[in-house]
Amino acid sequence: MADSRDFDGSLVPSGSWSKSLAELAADSEELRRLLAAERVDEARALLRSRSAEEQAALVAIDADPEQVLALTASDGRGLPAYSRDVVERLPSELLARLAAPGTRHSRYNPAILRAMSPRVFDRTVRDVLDPIDNPDLRTSVAWEWLEAVAALNDPSQAAALLRAVDPAALEEAVMDRLTDLNLGAVTGHTEVAAVSLFQTMTEGFAWTRPSDYVADAVTAEVLDALWEAAPDLLASTVVNATRRLHGPG
Repeated sequence: MADSRDFDGSLVPSGSWSKSLAELAADSEELRRLLAAERVDEARALLRSRSAEEQAALVAIDADPEQVLALTASDGRGLPAYSRDVVERLPSELLARLAAPGTRHSRYNPAILRAMSPRVFDRTVRDVLDPIDNPDLRTSVAWEWLEAVAALNDPSQAAALLRAVDPAALEEAVMDRLTDLNLGAVTGHTEVAAVSLFQTMTEGFAWTRPSDYVADAVTAEVLDALWEAAPDLLASTVVNATRRLHGPG
């Protein structure tokens, strides 16, 4: 299975599937004509009559890819939705744009993350981060991916996506948000000793909510949402990121 739509001369190949560029352009033009005429049912029928690979190609070349992608499936109520089979085949750059459309209504598009498999999410995050050489920019972009996952409001899917990503990328995402965090700070006491934040996060007490120890409200809100999904992973991410910042001591 190909991970993106590639052009090769007059063909658009994808694994064992290929189609003439002219045929693909004709299908795309017909989709645009039907949508412009508000003949959505016909456009949907045309799109769904094609293979998942061809649907992905039609999404990728359209001027409004989200509109076409929304025709590929329906949810339980019959409303537009994204086909996971099609999303699996979209290029990472397009998935990143769909995940963060930057509209005034919503900074992130949770629907696209719900339609991503963990494998595709990991591939997309890697493809977006790998070309970035500037450490500060890389950290900022990685954090935006965590914000997008937090906006899912779906702990099960969020956990699956987070666990698929390289732990180092998760640590990079939170590093500049934890510069003032002191893992040695006392958070409680037992009958015989004080208990540090580090101990509560590494000795079976991953239940410690980030908002209990992160001062910035925006950061705490995002980390709390991720904690709800994967508390053990979030705890190890925070500890390892802090150690990378300040050393192992």
